Amino acid sequence: MNARILTALAAVCWLATPALAADNTVKIGLVTTLSGPAGVIGKHMKDAADLAMDMLGHKIGGKPAEIVYGDDQFKPDVGRQVAEQMVKRDKVDFMTGFIWSNVLLASYEPVIKSGIILIGANAGPHELAGAMCAPNYFSASWQNDQTPEAMGKYMNDQKMDDVYLIAPDYAAGKDMVNGFKRYFKGKIAAEVFTKPGQADYQVEISQLRSVNPKALFIFLPGGMGIQFIKQYDQAGLRGSGPVPASRHGARGGLRARSGRACGRGSRAGQAGQGKGNESRRGGPVQRNSHDDHRSAAATPGHRSGPDTLGWGGPYPAGPAPLALLRLPCSADPAPPRR
Repeated sequence: MNARILTALAAVCWLATPALAADNTVKIGLVTTLSGPAGVIGKHMKDAADLAMDMLGHKIGGKPAEIVYGDDQFKPDVGRQVAEQMVKRDKVDFMTGFIWSNVLLASYEPVIKSGIILIGANAGPHELAGAMCAPNYFSASWQNDQTPEAMGKYMNDQKMDDVYLIAPDYAAGKDMVNGFKRYFKGKIAAEVFTKPGQADYQVEISQLRSVNPKALFIFLPGGMGIQFIKQYDQAGLRGSGPVPASRHGARGGLRARSGRACGRGSRAGQAGQGKGNESRRGGPVQRNSHDDHRSAAATPGHRSGPDTLGWGGPYPAGPAPLALLRLPCSADPAPPRR
């Protein structure tokens, strides 16, 4: 993703030639999360950007290039301050990064008003495809509600019912839940919004055990997802239903824990081959590196506990394997939802 972004910057670099630094260096401001539990995603984003720069020979559009990194600390107000400093003090030519939708929304106005080209690398709040859309803003990822729309439609087509929804109480969490409900018309067992950055999910897991839904839809990126899945396991729910293996927004922070893991995907993913749900890069299930990005839901096969769908693979062998549906995303902002 970051390689694509930097290549795109190279294509438009000539537009900013008059504004380049005195030493003719292209300066790119990259705002991400580099501290705290959420920093696991930011580290991956920084590593990807560093790798992309190495691959490009530290040049963009034939000119020397450098990346100025800023830590938003998973806080919207800090993210805005960092973005403003990059514009005013560091005088960057382009801005990118932004894992979290609430941080991007807080930072958006000062960057857009400066005239700098802003390329969102991950966060995709629906507002930026509507009333807040601007000619110098581009999304290299998606609109938040696109991926859960696909999951909602799939689960609705499968006649699944009694679904428990969990997401953090911030912009992306609300977009995810709303996107899922837009196409899922079955029964919602509960809709729970947790505190962003929350680490203890004992209350939510107790409620989950009490409600005993048939399916579980989760959007808990980064460290939140790691903690939830660990506590879900520790609560014994793993033993009462399918193994809740997950590769979520933390990208490898928690891998499928099964003695018989395989990389072939799930029944749902395999059944979809050749039926329009493959990713552009091939295969019905793709491991992605995004925010965050990721929705979790369930395949049929309910036993005494809720089925759980995790982030990507590998998947454990068993009676109700895990799956993830993901639609190809466009480099252009999606049209506003009506």
